[in-house]
Amino acid sequence: MGASSSSELPWSNGASLSAGREGEPMGEKEERELQSLRDKLFPPGDSKDFLKDKSPSLVYSDANGFRLYVGSVIHANNVPTLQEIGITRIVNMAATDSVATSSSKSQDFKTLLIGASDLKSYDLSQHFDEVTDFIDKGKEEGAGVFVHCMAGVSRSVTACICCFLNEILWYVTE
Repeated sequence: MGASSSSELPWSNGASLSAGREGEPMGEKEERELQSLRDKLFPPGDSKDFLKDKSPSLVYSDANGFRLYVGSVIHANNVPTLQEIGITRIVNMAATDSVATSSSKSQDFKTLLIGASDLKSYDLSQHFDEVTDFIDKGKEEGAGVFVHCMAGVSRSVTACICCFLNEILWYVTE
């Protein structure tokens, strides 16, 4: 890869993105450049294939039976699948969203409801201790823990990463 100018992105194959002043509409050239970048980052096709999966994604498991899954509200509404894969604890990171889930109403699961907004400006860190404690209890029990938000790509994944970082920090300080 050659050197790139300050206005050129490394993945843009030499094309630079140029935009007008803030508030001004983009011209045709800028629209084409933006679409080209979108196509490179998100290849054409069914971008919602991940929503068709019936099971949440397993992101971690250990020897005592603990399993950590991440997914969407669609997965949270599939109670038979959650039971089949051994989920006993659920963290709902999207509790303020207007969609109620079947799993939060079920007596089969211990559920932690976190009212985290899906906004860039929302401070998720205010919930990290509570989420980490809840997941840690699941780890001690050898439980299946499922963390979800609406789409299963932002709030829920951030919560899982927080738990991993907390675990790493614990090992480093020991």
